[in-house]
Amino acid sequence: MAMKTRDQPALERHPALEAWLRIAPGGAPVTVERLKRTRLATFYRMHGAGDAGGDVIAMRCRAHRAARERAAYQRVLARLEIPSPRLYGSEPEEGGEFHWVFVEDASGRAYLPQRPEDRVLAGMWLATLHGRASESIRDASDAGLPDAGPDQYAEHLRAALAVMQNLRGDAAIRPLLPRGSDDLLNRLTFHCATASAQWEQVRQLCDSVPRTVIHGDFAPRNLRIGAAAGEPVLRAFDWEDAAWAPPALDLIQADPKATCDAANPDAAEYLATIRRYWTGMDAETIRRLGEIGRLFWYVLAIRLDACAIAPEWVDEPVANLRLYFEGLAEVLTALGWKV
Repeated sequence: MAMKTRDQPALERHPALEAWLRIAPGGAPVTVERLKRTRLATFYRMHGAGDAGGDVIAMRCRAHRAARERAAYQRVLARLEIPSPRLYGSEPEEGGEFHWVFVEDASGRAYLPQRPEDRVLAGMWLATLHGRASESIRDASDAGLPDAGPDQYAEHLRAALAVMQNLRGDAAIRPLLPRGSDDLLNRLTFHCATASAQWEQVRQLCDSVPRTVIHGDFAPRNLRIGAAAGEPVLRAFDWEDAAWAPPALDLIQADPKATCDAANPDAAEYLATIRRYWTGMDAETIRRLGEIGRLFWYVLAIRLDACAIAPEWVDEPVANLRLYFEGLAEVLTALGWKV
């Protein structure tokens, strides 16, 4: 029987299928559906290719991301017995620059941060991940993940300040910037300098809690709510930003309309669960860690969009910087730093 794809007429020639059949001979899907394409990765759903006819997500990505995904599933989640989709395997393309990664489709409903019961599940799941990882995994090398923390984001902050300084003096760029951009860059530079002056506080707070495995992009789009033995179960996927780090990024609390996307895990549930592992944890530390996570998020976003400004690409990154300015001001205020 000829198989069909929603992307091209001959499924037999689909590159996702070719890679899949090298690791799962005979497990041919009925259809292949392209889900999304970003600058760095392309995602497909392979209908009916998995166990018991389940769907499989095929991701084509660069080798470093494939390595991080494999480490998260094989060296962390499986080792800690954390509920998660199954990693079927990965396969490099010829040349090795790009890899295919195949993961069980995380079936279930969307995670909704406006639902208290979803946030409770998220708080429990995160605390279990953080607590078990800190007890069972020695360091970044043991986890197979990058080591990330306040020093890394201090470098992002220094780079962001340097880029904004250069933009203000760039004779080719300045005439192309929208009206009010000079004021925006000045005020954003001031806020970034304020954060830089307080960075020892950031480092001390991060050093006061154990390092652990973090998801790094714990947002609703990367979570699903399923069921096991009649009970709701949260599953996380897309481990591109996983790292060995303080738990700050995973603990972000943000307005659903904010630029900084977050799952808003229930802080009380997180505290109740993490105290089984970290007895000295308290609610104020969790709150401040979440704010530090927001600070990290905005620092990196500011650097990336400031670096993206070019003669042919001005309006969108400047518009993003305006949003980041507002968010960063909120974070500095929440941390008690004068703005």
